[in-house]
Amino acid sequence: MRKVPLSLARRREGSYAVIFAITLVVLLGFAAITIDVGYQRVVRNQLENITDASAHAGAHSLDGTNVGATAARTAAQLVASENHVADGVVTLDLNTGNAVNGDIVLGTWDFDAGEFVASADVSVVNTVQVRSNLELSTFFAQPAFGRAAMSAQAVSYAYKPVAEGAGEVTCFLPIAIADCMFDLYSEEELQSINLALNPAGVDNVGWARPDATPNASWVRSQIQNCQGDGALAVGDSVGLNNGVITSALSELGSAINSSSTTWDTAAWGTIPGQATRSDVSKSNYGKTLEGVIVIFDGGPDYCTGKGGSSTARRSSPASSSARCTTS
Repeated sequence: MRKVPLSLARRREGSYAVIFAITLVVLLGFAAITIDVGYQRVVRNQLENITDASAHAGAHSLDGTNVGATAARTAAQLVASENHVADGVVTLDLNTGNAVNGDIVLGTWDFDAGEFVASADVSVVNTVQVRSNLELSTFFAQPAFGRAAMSAQAVSYAYKPVAEGAGEVTCFLPIAIADCMFDLYSEEELQSINLALNPAGVDNVGWARPDATPNASWVRSQIQNCQGDGALAVGDSVGLNNGVITSALSELGSAINSSSTTWDTAAWGTIPGQATRSDVSKSNYGKTLEGVIVIFDGGPDYCTGKGGSSTARRSSPASSSARCTTS
């Protein structure tokens, strides 16, 4: 049996110790990259989700006023505080002075430059910026690289245009509903309510034409080409005709018969039964006609049985979508 000299054995042990030390450093480095950096990325992704939600909550409150700006900061701060990350909650400073490096900053979005610009002018503010930064303790980066902490950061923006009117439409169905209907009935009730044209004095729907009384020929033309009078904007005056106008109803039925869209049961519920007298054929029943209609201000008494009339009325419209299934 060959004996290894003691000095040689000691040299080998020393070599193994050096190799082990080097290997340990390498392993700690890989662990730092895999675990610490991976943890940092997870926290950063969580922060991005939180700042996104906070920015959107804040932008929703913007309305061009100081009250809206204050509400935007409060909403952004509240949403952040309701979320946990890295075993703690995200705390945002309100930054009422609107410092550009603050947690919550109000400003405008420059679409040409593609960048956010902080602004103290609440009348033009349309964007909320939310920034969050967390310091994280490391697990393996300290022994491997001497780094005891690292940061996870996220910045999000949410844009909301300054509130404006609904603008104009160049295509609309010549049908009008009083805005008080939406005060008297819930959305579910409005889905199933019968809309009646009744010249006797009680009705809930009428024909509408910008700045003039809608007559039979105009209503038929508008249903056919949808541009009988050009544009219609919020605030314009409209004339109403609450009469039946049989020829117009027939034209509406023809438009439904030739429509390519059908009733969406999943979105709107069970389709109502077809009326006994209808200009929509049985084979076409269930087809829909969709478009913009007029919602008008008829006064507080219009929907309580005192507003229906066959005479023309002038009012202020807003646009809304309509679904017609029968005439």
